[in-house]
Amino acid sequence: MARRIQGSAVTVRKTLPTEEEEQMAFVKWCHLKGLITQHAANEIGGSIGAMKAKAIKNKRMGTTAGFPDLLIFIPIRNTIDHDVDSYQIVAIEMKRKKGGRLSPEQRQWLDIFEMAGIPNRVCKGASEAISYIETIMQDIVSYYPGSEV
Repeated sequence: MARRIQGSAVTVRKTLPTEEEEQMAFVKWCHLKGLITQHAANEIGGSIGAMKAKAIKNKRMGTTAGFPDLLIFIPIRNTIDHDVDSYQIVAIEMKRKKGGRLSPEQRQWLDIFEMAGIPNRVCKGASEAISYIETIMQDIVSYYPGSEV
């Protein structure tokens, strides 16, 4: 929370969580629910020279711009012995609750996931991502009789 002093009065302004903070909160929730998450670590940082070297290395290793922030693997279990029979993969591109725009490369990746039949969504904040995954989990149970997530 940031504080500003105006004259003799103190005003308090709430700051929005960053995209990274929202994503970390969502990943923590996923892990508490027993879901497997994978983050595509395609961020680069540091000095200009280090960033350029990292970008070149990432590209050579197969990293492409716009790949979704997270892949979520939802285990689908049978209700008899509770073994995992399969997984539902979901792709999520995280954004802040306010602000944050989708790049053309991100849109292209989400279209690719859609064409491949993989559920995907841009989620503004952890609460929207949680709601989306909960809906998919309910759909799985409805669609696959004798299963649980």
